[in-house]
Amino acid sequence: MPVRQRYSSEFRRVYSTGALGGFDGYDFTLTFFRDNVKHPEKPDEAPSVEREFVAEVVLPAAALKEVAQWLLRNVDEIEQKHGPVHDASVVLEAGQREVRKAENRTLAAYS
Repeated sequence: MPVRQRYSSEFRRVYSTGALGGFDGYDFTLTFFRDNVKHPEKPDEAPSVEREFVAEVVLPAAALKEVAQWLLRNVDEIEQKHGPVHDASVVLEAGQREVRKAENRTLAAYS
């Protein structure tokens, strides 16, 4: 059956550095965020991060599975052409990295 496509009048494109979400038994909610690093003017003050939530998508389980498979195929293609995509991590200080724990509900966060 042919599918006609159109953009919603509410459509907008956002830049996201990560996402978090979960399944409620019916649908999967995926909330995209952008981490903005704030550098203070005084050099003795530490930088801070403001996490700004920019968009949310709710998917039924079947759509979630289809989107996940599509994303993985694209990651495989990117890695074949450009080399490995490294796992998300948070830069702590002077190059130290904290590995995200499996129980953390953040799906991806890039800094």
